[in-house]
Amino acid sequence: MIKKSTAIILFLSFFFVFPLIIEAEGKTYHVGATDLHVRSEPSLNGQILGKLQAGDQVQVFDEAYGWYKTFYNGKEAWIASQFLMVEEQERAATNDSLNDVSITATGVRIRSGPGTNYPIIGFTTIGESFSVVDTEDQWIKVDLKNGKIGWIAGWLTNHQSTTYIPEEPSAQATSDTEQSVEQTATTTTVSNEQNLNGFNIVLDPGHGGMDPGAIGLGGIFEKDVIMEVLSEIASELRQAGATVLLTRSNDSYVDHATRLRISHAYQTHAFISLHFNASPIVSANGISTHYFGPDSKELAYEMQSSLSQHVTMRDRGVRSSNFYVLRNNQNKALLLEMGFITNPHDLLTIRTSDYQDNLAEGITKGLLAYFK
Repeated sequence: MIKKSTAIILFLSFFFVFPLIIEAEGKTYHVGATDLHVRSEPSLNGQILGKLQAGDQVQVFDEAYGWYKTFYNGKEAWIASQFLMVEEQERAATNDSLNDVSITATGVRIRSGPGTNYPIIGFTTIGESFSVVDTEDQWIKVDLKNGKIGWIAGWLTNHQSTTYIPEEPSAQATSDTEQSVEQTATTTTVSNEQNLNGFNIVLDPGHGGMDPGAIGLGGIFEKDVIMEVLSEIASELRQAGATVLLTRSNDSYVDHATRLRISHAYQTHAFISLHFNASPIVSANGISTHYFGPDSKELAYEMQSSLSQHVTMRDRGVRSSNFYVLRNNQNKALLLEMGFITNPHDLLTIRTSDYQDNLAEGITKGLLAYFK
């Protein structure tokens, strides 16, 4: 009887001594920050219930306003979503920062050796990533994930050690011919011959009001940074002849269903949701375009191609993503991640007038290229 009582006491002690994250039918995430506050409500004003450390696991049951719901010591609790990662995100972020290389152009040839004189063994395109095996001069040896090895021109990737300037730049230099001229972000005037007259474009500034979105360096809110770039984007589109509709024009909360109703209420030609990215891995950086379904895929690639030519940020490529405003949209729809507000370089760039002008120009040119 004494042994049985002791066992019960030890069992109960385990639950009272150690903080609990209740495991039920939730999705498992890993904490990517140290001393991460656990709060009583999905807000920075919520009472701090405790702290989690990098590597801790939590079960997530719901999401609201950029926060994940879990349970802590038997109580409902909330954690800022940008500091939690699923296992796949951790693995991708680690590979991305250590030994992966991403393709930054379309129609890139994969060759059997480090040079244009070697046979072509395959093709790849913007947004694809490979593990780096070795480098030679301006060429990168990569693992093709099928048991084979190939070589890719380094100047058509995000590999930082490969800067390529042709001895004799060709007027027909393209990724397909594996020749490239160093690109610089410039702002150009939209041609009167190609315009967006007759096109309705819905701009969807993400988050707002009680939903701050991601929280960046210095405690800056994603919702506020979005509004800093919104005006220039809308203005550039209107100058090109487009009719621009906004899902919000101030710091107000608009739910997903209302954003979609606005998109569906008009003869919308393109719905563009504007966002900034965040990551517990400070080195994560760059700009990406997201779509859902085949109807928006071509538009996504045109948009990302234009953005990569106008914005001096790492090109993270095009991604098929299951965002609510994309998968439930009846119109062509994109979500733009316009840089990381948790990355010092990206954040400084984002808040410059040059970036905002070039971003607006890139978005406009992307739409022009698609609708031409």
